[in-house]
Amino acid sequence: MNNFFKKWTFSVSSSKDSFLRKFSLPHSLVIFVLLFGLFIVNNRNDFLPKDVSVDVKKIIPAEIANRLGKDLYVDKKVYSRIFPNELVVRKYESKAGKGSIYLTVVISNDRSHIHDPEVCYKLQGFDFSAKKIVRLSSGMRVCSLSAVKENEKYSFIYWYTNTERQFDSRLSFFLDHFWNKCINKPVLLSGIIILYSDSDNYFELAEFSDKLRVIMDKNINTYSFIDNKKPDKNF
Repeated sequence: MNNFFKKWTFSVSSSKDSFLRKFSLPHSLVIFVLLFGLFIVNNRNDFLPKDVSVDVKKIIPAEIANRLGKDLYVDKKVYSRIFPNELVVRKYESKAGKGSIYLTVVISNDRSHIHDPEVCYKLQGFDFSAKKIVRLSSGMRVCSLSAVKENEKYSFIYWYTNTERQFDSRLSFFLDHFWNKCINKPVLLSGIIILYSDSDNYFELAEFSDKLRVIMDKNINTYSFIDNKKPDKNF
């Protein structure tokens, strides 16, 4: 009886090995073709021409939460990577004399224009720590960080968007983008919203973020596409 089971086990094992040897190559080819197809789908051209986008300044108002915004100087080198109409960089001052809030918004049809803020701001001299995901009073999840620059402490809040949903990490943002490409769902615009202020002004920063999100959700549904404009020589 034991010999019978040994022979049977050996026979099944041999058949299994033979099956795998016979079909492993075709299966590998099928998997490779599927993965390659997904790669092509995910990296094909977006649903809008690269020279068409929105004017972000018309989506982000100059006054938010009793704060007046002032456009800040942007180095010309930035516009070699991002069109001027895709970018807002402002300093919002409180009418009540509270701390300033700095805002950067990029909304673009070109996903490559959506950069990692932890890399960009580190190049500006910020050292980040205490990174965590927090939920604001509206329920929106965002990424929160502490930062130090020239011995001054700051609080950062940022999130990504596809104008329909918000994402608290770069990974979740790109996975959603990848999935939408795979199912051929149009993703017309992508964006990132970055805010920072003095570290003791965190609650003001969180409140401002919530109100900004409401305004953007409302205004983004009324945008009209325009031709991306390169900056003037004297820009």
